[in-house]
Amino acid sequence: MNCLPPADETRGTGELVVEIAERVADEEGVSPLELPPLADALDAEVLEQLIDTAETPVSVGFEYLGHTVVVCGEGEIELK
Repeated sequence: MNCLPPADETRGTGELVVEIAERVADEEGVSPLELPPLADALDAEVLEQLIDTAETPVSVGFEYLGHTVVVCGEGEIELK
């Protein structure tokens, strides 16, 4: 998998969701504030808990605004 490394290795609660929104907004050429809520696509709290507590490498993919977003490893994000 070719995930981009997280911008900040020490994310706080909610920062993964912000980073996902920023990456998608960048791809769409809009402000993150113009995007529909990410909560419409997934339960962000569950995603963060899964990534933060996994004992083995995991990857989670979901669809958001026509993009496949894959979060893997320790929070690396890939857009397809």
